[in-house]
Amino acid sequence: MRGELTPTPRDQWLEGMIFEDARFPVSSKSIDLARPAEVASMRAVAVPYYDQAMAPQGGAGGEGVAEKSGEASITKAIAAIRAKPPADGAGLVKAITEASGVDLTKELGAQ
Repeated sequence: MRGELTPTPRDQWLEGMIFEDARFPVSSKSIDLARPAEVASMRAVAVPYYDQAMAPQGGAGGEGVAEKSGEASITKAIAAIRAKPPADGAGLVKAITEASGVDLTKELGAQ
């Protein structure tokens, strides 16, 4: 099966998106996307690493929605988020849950 936006097979595209290099200084497993750390509380040098570490966990959350509720639920969640942008991470999780029927609280929390 090929991705909608790329000729790369979906499983390879997803694997690349959620791949986490063990040599990277920040692990996504330590990040709670529902309650992310305030950028103002971080040293400036750490911010880009934190931002980069968020991506694999967010991608895995999106894959969780697709697996549990079908790929069309991702479109519904994106539309709901665009229509009423959530104020914070917890609001984002709530919007995704309402649109897709999938609660990602555990998947997006710190592991």
